[in-house]
Amino acid sequence: MPVRKGTLFMPSGGTDHLHVVMNDPVYDPIAGHELVLVASVTSIYPDRHYDPTCLLKVGDHPFVRHDSYISYRHAELLRVDGLSAKIASGEVSRSHPVSDALFQSILAGFGASDFVVKKVERFIRLHQLT
Repeated sequence: MPVRKGTLFMPSGGTDHLHVVMNDPVYDPIAGHELVLVASVTSIYPDRHYDPTCLLKVGDHPFVRHDSYISYRHAELLRVDGLSAKIASGEVSRSHPVSDALFQSILAGFGASDFVVKKVERFIRLHQLT
């Protein structure tokens, strides 16, 4: 079961990307099932645009080996039952949880980034995640 501050390696673009779980599973009446919000950690490349809202440095998490950022544009709402099945099958794997300080920075970024999609904004408001 995914939990708040936990991290997951999920397949994306041909490789596994680190994602931070932003809430304990919560029943969402709009979706009709339990959901978690996950935020994607993405490496910074000098020739590519990135969202500067929440930057991660080497050492912020054991997996962060390059300057990285939270890609709020790619934050996703995931069904807990489907995600749990993927964890059980090995398609998705768990990693070390993030620190309280890093978690709070990522969470604050949902209110500051220009790239958060409306669906995610509604979920955050409805479930009072900030």
